[in-house]
Amino acid sequence: MSFWIFALLIGQVFGYCPSDSLLITDLGSCFFFANFPAKGDDAEQFCHFYDGHLVNVENAFENSIVASYALKELGNVQILLGLQHNTTNDLWLWRDGTNATYFHWAAGQPASGGCVALNIEERAWRTIDCATPLPFVCRFAELQTTTPHTTTPDPDAVCEDGWKYFAKTDMCYLHGREMSYYEAEDFCQEHRGHLASIHSQEENDFVRELAYNTTCERNGNMWLYGVTVLGGQVNETSNETMWWTDGSAPDFTARLCSSGSGSEGNYILMQAYPPECFEKCADGAWVVTPFESTDGNKWPDLLALCQVARGQYCPPGSDYVDGLDECVLFDDVAIGWDGAEHICNEYHGHLVSLKSAFEISVVSSYAMRDLKGGQAYIGLFRNATNKDWTWADTYSVNYFKWASGQPGTANCVVLDVAEMAWRTVDCSVAYPFICTFSKYAITTPWTTTGKDMSTCPTGWHLNNDTKMCYGVGYDKTYNDAEEFCNSFNGHLASVHSDAENDFIKDLTYDDSCERSENNYFRGTTILGGQIDVKTNKVEWWADNSTTDYTKELCGPAGSGPNGNTILMSSYPETCYFCANGKWSTNPFERDQEVFPTFVCKTAANL
Repeated sequence: MSFWIFALLIGQVFGYCPSDSLLITDLGSCFFFANFPAKGDDAEQFCHFYDGHLVNVENAFENSIVASYALKELGNVQILLGLQHNTTNDLWLWRDGTNATYFHWAAGQPASGGCVALNIEERAWRTIDCATPLPFVCRFAELQTTTPHTTTPDPDAVCEDGWKYFAKTDMCYLHGREMSYYEAEDFCQEHRGHLASIHSQEENDFVRELAYNTTCERNGNMWLYGVTVLGGQVNETSNETMWWTDGSAPDFTARLCSSGSGSEGNYILMQAYPPECFEKCADGAWVVTPFESTDGNKWPDLLALCQVARGQYCPPGSDYVDGLDECVLFDDVAIGWDGAEHICNEYHGHLVSLKSAFEISVVSSYAMRDLKGGQAYIGLFRNATNKDWTWADTYSVNYFKWASGQPGTANCVVLDVAEMAWRTVDCSVAYPFICTFSKYAITTPWTTTGKDMSTCPTGWHLNNDTKMCYGVGYDKTYNDAEEFCNSFNGHLASVHSDAENDFIKDLTYDDSCERSENNYFRGTTILGGQIDVKTNKVEWWADNSTTDYTKELCGPAGSGPNGNTILMSSYPETCYFCANGKWSTNPFERDQEVFPTFVCKTAANL
């Protein structure tokens, strides 16, 4: 893989685990799980073969992780730990010579016996006679080598299947076919990337070679195969690149052979074909075209770009879990099940599926550390149509781990971390949640704005006109939503123009026509203001901004103890006539009624 090739050039030292052992990344060690019994001293001597020792456990997280992997590799047994009792000074010492500072004794322990076993089911320790043979676990450092331990390096192994790696940019590229501009950008974002940006002649040449087509044939729209959509615009006056959709610097412009001006600007097309197809413009030159990006034009070739770190990488705040071979996000912000799944979708993932006792055990270990125990939403839910249990990622459900007395009548499921078992709950009740998604993640948040999202909190969206950031949340009351917005130094959104109203509508739009637990259409969105239904004028906004804009009301209006709070209808007319960003009011109790969606607004860090 390219990681190894690059390392050879700079003489980097590599670490790896032998094929019969496991690397547990978050413990920073290799582990050998011996499925045969041995006495304490014999097991320790065996571990010396790996320049290691019987396993030591330094905290509750390590104890839980070791127990989880032992369950997977050895079954529900007791395993020898490297802890033994020094009778001379009455101390517990690890076999590597260090003093034990963490203990997790079972009830009534320690008892007689100079060695210690970890009971997998209890995750607790019991003293045993050192002559008692048990399965055991060795722990040792990664082996070091200045040459890679792989014999068939694959330059593209750091990328998703089918993508190509370019070492100079440390990015992955995919060459596809037959999409419109917006379809192409949406496709790229599904893979955590954007349409390609170009920053040097070398990168331009690399992209040209990926897309190169020598047939001189044309598609149904009469474009030569090899015409490739890039993710930027060129200024029609200066003929310089203005921006890229991935937010990177517009620091390169290739040779331009034509230009124009359209209502949406001048989009860049690379001509990746030989001069005999079209002599004037070929071999990686650019054309800028005033096409309408939404007009359905199908371009013969597209080039999508994703940015990945070498090897396994997960975005900040998430963990790479070796046993799942995925990134897992443990989010302690409590929201409803639908909202949690929406946030997981923002990472192009889902609420976690737990398909075995091992997966429950290892995820519970991380949840105990990152969420401090408690309960958290997982991806299991009861299908409203056929009442079958379904995983959010559509994986078949063939394993269950219900707590005592479960399942109940509610339709969503939480993991009880302490019990390592599942409980049904009302889907609108707020809980922390656990997402899982591909380890091929980009190093910065992805966005459709063409701006660097570091100006906004992660996952929020910058509006270039208002210079404000907008964050979408789910399944909260008005008061809870406003409190959530306050935590970002913001408020529930105020609206001051048709353009801003449309921007918020697009952020929150849901065309499913599905209803929430409280019977509101998905896309029903709380705004941060109150309106006078008699004059149809906004009375105030939560952020104290001017009341200089209003929208004609549709739908029922009334007056309640909290006044008429503004709701936006971000769904199509096929769901209900009051739709497509129109406003309605509701005299609901602001501390009781839960709505599907809300929007926060805070100043951008420009």
